[in-house]
Amino acid sequence: MKKNTPRKSIRPKGARAGSRSDAACASLLSDIQSGRYQVGDFLPSVRELALQFGGSITPVVRALKQLEDEGIVDRIHGSGVRVAKIPGDVRPPPGPIVAIPAMRPLQEYDVTEARLSRHVSYASEGWIINRLLHQEDIRIQLSPLKYRESDDGFVRILEQLNGAPPNALCFATPPGFSDRALMLLRRLEARNVRVALLVSDRDAPEFDRVVMDFALGQYELTKYILSAGHKSILRLCSLAEYDWERRKQQGYVRALAAAGFPPSYARETSLDFGVLESSGAEVVGSAVRFVGAAIDKFAPTAIMACDDTHAALVRVVLRFLGRTDILVTGYDNKWAEVDEPDPFHLGSLGGVFPADLAKENPPISVECNRAEAGVALAKLVLDRLHGLLPEEKQKIVIGQRLIVPGPSPATAGT
Repeated sequence: MKKNTPRKSIRPKGARAGSRSDAACASLLSDIQSGRYQVGDFLPSVRELALQFGGSITPVVRALKQLEDEGIVDRIHGSGVRVAKIPGDVRPPPGPIVAIPAMRPLQEYDVTEARLSRHVSYASEGWIINRLLHQEDIRIQLSPLKYRESDDGFVRILEQLNGAPPNALCFATPPGFSDRALMLLRRLEARNVRVALLVSDRDAPEFDRVVMDFALGQYELTKYILSAGHKSILRLCSLAEYDWERRKQQGYVRALAAAGFPPSYARETSLDFGVLESSGAEVVGSAVRFVGAAIDKFAPTAIMACDDTHAALVRVVLRFLGRTDILVTGYDNKWAEVDEPDPFHLGSLGGVFPADLAKENPPISVECNRAEAGVALAKLVLDRLHGLLPEEKQKIVIGQRLIVPGPSPATAGT
């Protein structure tokens, strides 16, 4: 162990001199005081510490309990024991930042940047929590709210937080951002809780927020498809009432208007495809009926899917319908990042269409920069807590860009 400048020993109340637990406690205190473990760092596991102190677990457990009683460490369920303060530090311990939704145990967010970047669907949340975890003066607390939980769940969390307000609340907006939720968020702000959100289903200008520019992404995607000669397009929507879909629709309308399409075209060709909630034959059969009817009505040469996941499903559907001449685009640039064994919930049917589902055959897509959005939100809430921002609420816009893998799309009619 690296030797450090001797410091005055601090012995937790009730510790017995000469006991093994006292020795373990003193050693851990020394490591914390010396800077080996900083505020926010997780200590080694009980088993690892037991090996370090002679192989017995019981003294280590007692030592950790003594440190916890003194407020020097926090025990975080499912994660481990983390340093809460440096003994002798006169600064008051910071209140928590509550981050929601929480989809995984806390330690799973303390991962490499490469892994965070792969999981595009959850990248915003992952980066928010990852950045907060590495701040020495910040204690992060995850709420139990799950992704896509109803508004009732969101409201329950906000009611609990109003009872015991944290220093800050940051979140990627859960679906169901209702007027009731907005009222509770305003109450938190009135109690000096710093609220910051990543806008997805409802914008809220009264709070610090990060907005991903879906209007720009959809505009660039539509403009590219039109430039390739496609004159008949379908755009499949998902959760059309949400802010991000409304912004995508704005970009779609603007691109079509610039190309001379009548104002009614965008409205008529934007169809709510919904979300994937089933798998295998059921989801494929439903999609065959939906897409088949749309093709009969509009005769499209290109279909813009909701995202890359939907694009894979639409490709499978077009093979069933014998219409592989129709170009399919995606969104969110998820293709290369998904690493689940059945990412599109197609069950055994997935193996029948390797050309459509293989990662080597990605669709034209849009990079949403979700990781950048998560980092920006974490910085926003930290800057607000540290007094680095002006009084007025901040809005950060995250741009998006077109991703065109391989050759250009075939021009319609060639």
